[in-house]
Amino acid sequence: MRKALKSRAEFFFVDAPYTVEPEAADEQAVAESGGASGAVGRSWWQWSDLEPGSQRPSRAAHYRGWEASRQAIEAALAEHAPIDGLLGFSQGATAAALFLAGAHPAEGEAADGAAERQQQMEQQQQQQQQQQQPASEQQQERLGGAAATLRFGVVIAGFLPRDVAYAAALRTGRPTLPALHVVGQADVLVPEERSTALWECWQEPEAVRVFRHPGAHMVPTCSGAFKAALAALLDDAKAGRLRSVAGAAAAAAGDAAAGGAAAAGQDAEEAQMVAAAGALTV
Repeated sequence: MRKALKSRAEFFFVDAPYTVEPEAADEQAVAESGGASGAVGRSWWQWSDLEPGSQRPSRAAHYRGWEASRQAIEAALAEHAPIDGLLGFSQGATAAALFLAGAHPAEGEAADGAAERQQQMEQQQQQQQQQQQPASEQQQERLGGAAATLRFGVVIAGFLPRDVAYAAALRTGRPTLPALHVVGQADVLVPEERSTALWECWQEPEAVRVFRHPGAHMVPTCSGAFKAALAALLDDAKAGRLRSVAGAAAAAAGDAAAGGAAAAGQDAEEAQMVAAAGALTV
């Protein structure tokens, strides 16, 4: 991806704060955490209460330790400021969504009743919908600091947490930043319905673009339609068009391919202009 988008974006990478020893997780768990088989993986939260016979973090019922991860992402944004976009894969994609939601989920005993509180807050939000300030201003107030420069997110194989308090924090935080959600149609680790539940947390449906690829639990090769979808997102972010075109061509492979043809026709001067966009991956 870095090579394919080198004329448009510069990537910075941040490690999750928690380590996962190989013996503590099976290959699926390591894959969800973004690690390689046999290597020490990293995690954006600690998890417990797994389903019987499972070591997959996405199947855990309780999470803890998000605050350290939030601070790690915040520190990385400040270190490499200004950053335009936040990209995450699998557990990292969910971490990116939590960060964009300004989430501070309750943990332990404080998490009791989180679902009920979440429902009450949703009702209050619906009642106040007509009086809310613009979503862009909400996003700036929610994140603040170096994160206030963020203009887009790329969420690859993300999922709504099974932890009730973490899910409630997403549903009440309701990210507003325009985002490209990437779904693998053959993904058995994170089925599409779990990714759908995540992007439905976004406050504005028109701020969500969805790209589907035929692969499994993976970051698609940055070529063809997927490259075109990413290029269109970066170009629209640079030109300030994200709000007006959210939910457009990137949702379908055919439309994305057409966008790719247009992007390929850009001259060197335009490519130089959009190269200023930066991306932080989690």
